[in-house]
Amino acid sequence: MKTAYCLLISIVITIPVYGQESFERRFTDEEWAEDIRTYVELLNETHIAPFHSVSEQEFNQAVESLVTNLSGMSDFDIALELLAIAALIGDGHTWTWFSDDFNPRRLPLGLGELSDGVFVASALPELEELVGRRVVTINGYPTESLLEKPYRFMSRDNEYGLLNSRVYWLTNEAFLRYEGIVKEIGAVKIGFEPCDGKPDKVEVDFVDRLEYRDVKDKPSAAPEKLPLYLERADETYWMEYLKKPKTLFVQINAIQNADDGPRFGQLAREIIKVVEEEKAKKLVIDLRHNGGGNGDLTTNFIRAIARNERINQPGRLFVITSPTTFSAALMFVVRMERATHALFAGVPGAGKPNSYGEFNAFTLPNSDMHGSISSRWHEEGEPDDQREFVPVDIPVTVSSKDYFTGHDPVLDAIIASKN
Repeated sequence: MKTAYCLLISIVITIPVYGQESFERRFTDEEWAEDIRTYVELLNETHIAPFHSVSEQEFNQAVESLVTNLSGMSDFDIALELLAIAALIGDGHTWTWFSDDFNPRRLPLGLGELSDGVFVASALPELEELVGRRVVTINGYPTESLLEKPYRFMSRDNEYGLLNSRVYWLTNEAFLRYEGIVKEIGAVKIGFEPCDGKPDKVEVDFVDRLEYRDVKDKPSAAPEKLPLYLERADETYWMEYLKKPKTLFVQINAIQNADDGPRFGQLAREIIKVVEEEKAKKLVIDLRHNGGGNGDLTTNFIRAIARNERINQPGRLFVITSPTTFSAALMFVVRMERATHALFAGVPGAGKPNSYGEFNAFTLPNSDMHGSISSRWHEEGEPDDQREFVPVDIPVTVSSKDYFTGHDPVLDAIIASKN
């Protein structure tokens, strides 16, 4: 893949137009009203404290306002308002989303938010030369001014839950039209950071969900030099021993048993075996891609790590987190904090030590919108722990230079830290 940091001429690339059928009404006002009533009933039946962050009056007013104004709204506008109603509840496990068949189209670019801006991290094959470019405008609107606009649609536990996926919305057709950023059928103008004084613009059109899969499946950085933490992000868990720094790097991408290899409960024994055989000085557990799983699996794992005197010492045991670290992965973090001498590095995770959780799936009868509703209070921290997140001891962010040249500043900082 050719990485483009600086194009000196303005280019125009247009993906074929798919038309506006996605914004024609497919569901009647009555069908939407039934879906909304069904959602409210499910919420009240399932959530043990639905009004822990919003008053019942405010919530009911939002619901009534939506039902009253259904006429004249597009299906996607109504769906977005239903996302906003779910987000009012105020926890990351209570959310709604579009169905597979009723799903917004996307711009054919995978955007990533790095410490120095929004960049093209992946793209369809015909747009791969844009990977590495900084996106500064969408249809003339500065990207920085757009990043906070989707907050009302985003269910989350804390501010890092917003950072986890807010950049996603900048390619979402329903959102861009709702906000008036895209008003007409046709190509969307993407503006890139000027290079050598010459502005660059690209025109692209939306692609459907199936075609967009080809964007997400692309490597997130130049394949000739992927950093270690991106090499095997699709595997449940894996490890690699780094001989020179005498560091065992373990990446856990889901709290669940892998289809092959050791079961999760056996993974810690495999880790300890390598630590002892290699006389490792440091153990790094990377949770940057981990959005959760089964928290019950963590008990034996953490107990085994805590009992190992070689590695469970200050300055020898590290856990890397990111805004993707959530749910059962966040439980893992809090339990490691309480049971071990682990230091935490990177960026805090998207969950609270004490929070509402559990995945309780639902599907609405007409639109097939789906989602989850929390049903339990999880108290992983102390009873009076009011923290919004677990802080990191070694705060490190990733810049575009790091990302696109294959460096991992978080692992580098851990290796450089003194025992």
